[in-house]
Amino acid sequence: DCNGKQHPIVSSLFTGTYFAWTWTQEIYTLALGIDGASVSLKGNGRVKPVPIFTGISPISSKSLKLANVGNSPGKAFPETVKAGWLKVTVQWPSGPLTHNVPTLLHAALGETFVLVDPK
Repeated sequence: DCNGKQHPIVSSLFTGTYFAWTWTQEIYTLALGIDGASVSLKGNGRVKPVPIFTGISPISSKSLKLANVGNSPGKAFPETVKAGWLKVTVQWPSGPLTHNVPTLLHAALGETFVLVDPK
């Protein structure tokens, strides 16, 4: 309570977070993801929280698939592929090479809902 006023409370929840770091002689790969996210606003008294942001995974994270990437030195992806709300993968060369290795940035965003006019 600041100066006799009650302010709303913002609560957030992130589920199923993961992080992967892999490398080969030629490239580094960084992957991170979140299966779900939620942000709610709660007012005074017994008012129910109002969800102002929700991000959900289109497929359950329990269904994992193994990715067979082979033994190529040009592939350094993690061995599991998860379905999540937010997935980001960044891949870059480990140093100067004699051949071209492109930098990769991949981002995928699942279903996202935002309430822009809370009453």
